[in-house]
Amino acid sequence: MALRIEALPLPTATLIEDLFDHLDAVGLQRGSSVTRLGIWMMGLVHAKALLSTEVEMFLADAAALGGPSSVAPA
Repeated sequence: MALRIEALPLPTATLIEDLFDHLDAVGLQRGSSVTRLGIWMMGLVHAKALLSTEVEMFLADAAALGGPSSVAPA
């Protein structure tokens, strides 16, 4: 909901598809999945489409769902 799509050159459908791909990996507790999600989301921060505080809160929730192996070097 916080995403400022006007700041991004990518279509919304592409962003949604990418997000759900990352969230599926988190839900399946794949290794490094939250780390990879964080890298993807930091691109949105650099594009000024999200605030870093918003990303940090989202990633904290994802890490809790993904378990310890989800947060590791990519």
